[in-house]
Amino acid sequence: MKIAIIGGGSAGIRHKRILEYLGHEVSLVSKHRPKSKNVFAEIDDLKALSVFDFIIVSNETNKHEEAIVSIKERKFRGILLVEKPLNSSLELVAYSQFKDSFVGFNLRFHPGIIRLKKLVDSLPHEIVSVEMYYGNSTNNWRPDVLSHDSYSKSVTRGGGVLRDFCHEIDLAHWLFGYRRVDYANGTKVSDFMVDGEDLVNIVLGGAKKFKVLIHLNSLQKTPNRSITIRTTEIEYKLDLVNSTLKYRDKTEKFELGTDYSYQKMHEAIISEDKSKLASMKDGKVVDNIIKDVEALYKVSL
Repeated sequence: MKIAIIGGGSAGIRHKRILEYLGHEVSLVSKHRPKSKNVFAEIDDLKALSVFDFIIVSNETNKHEEAIVSIKERKFRGILLVEKPLNSSLELVAYSQFKDSFVGFNLRFHPGIIRLKKLVDSLPHEIVSVEMYYGNSTNNWRPDVLSHDSYSKSVTRGGGVLRDFCHEIDLAHWLFGYRRVDYANGTKVSDFMVDGEDLVNIVLGGAKKFKVLIHLNSLQKTPNRSITIRTTEIEYKLDLVNSTLKYRDKTEKFELGTDYSYQKMHEAIISEDKSKLASMKDGKVVDNIIKDVEALYKVSL
């Protein structure tokens, strides 16, 4: 495939590395990378977009919609992937010109998540509660965070923990079908943020009696990421840092590298296996939950 990636930050470079490893020809659009045969400063510097089979939008979150509109205007009709969150006000019909379009919620491809979903879909006991926890200092996972211009520092530029760590929101919807925000609070704790939150608590409700509690913070030096499902009989705890799932007296261990879930996502897109991919409709659900959460709290600056 011939693939173009819009955005040369940490996500864009990861996509480039994986797709080149898989044997594809990749062009990169980034103002911050040295120009070369396949590196361009602007989308307009690319040749006719019709030569590409697949385009990935992974620039700053608040510029996603602008990039999507530009790609649409240039009559691209191949496959589109937008990094999470979608962060676009465009209606779903706007994506109908593409062969396919997806949002990059790659955590759905973590083998522990896949195993947990199979368990959730066939649980013999009623769920009592679900807790999702992700705490991780941004310094640990985004190499450019120390830059004054890092967009993670600013909600107005698409950063903030709610958008940066929105995988948990997608998983709450994908695993349990939940999208109603019953409670939320968020606050600015550290000096890292220019504006916006670095700690958020959310309670989601749905058709079942149980609630999904989500805690997100970009403050912890030692990462902690887990999903705990409590039923009337059994507790299931998926530790996404150590890749283990514990329940009863069992421990299941999952072996995977840093790029595993991203590679599996790309392999699914290329093979047209849509069973785990996040659709644009899914992306809109997450965007709407983010908006509803923000409407319920005022960040303390």
